[in-house]
Amino acid sequence: MTAMCSSRTTRPTFAASTRREELHVGLVAFNTAPGLMSLDLQHRLFHLALSELGGEEAWNEVLEITVDVARTITIERFNLPD
Repeated sequence: MTAMCSSRTTRPTFAASTRREELHVGLVAFNTAPGLMSLDLQHRLFHLALSELGGEEAWNEVLEITVDVARTITIERFNLPD
């Protein structure tokens, strides 16, 4: 799975590139409210992502972890392409 620290622009860019492929290794996207991303938060989100994946393969999937301004964490896992 490809790990990325990103903004909301990552998913559309990644989606466009995966449309050309029948099989891709997946994407982990970390999204935060402006000014919240730090090395410590990236480290915590990465560990959360590993926990969510549970050691299973995530072919053709996206795991998107979002932290909003209230520091509420939302986790979405979905297939790409749909």
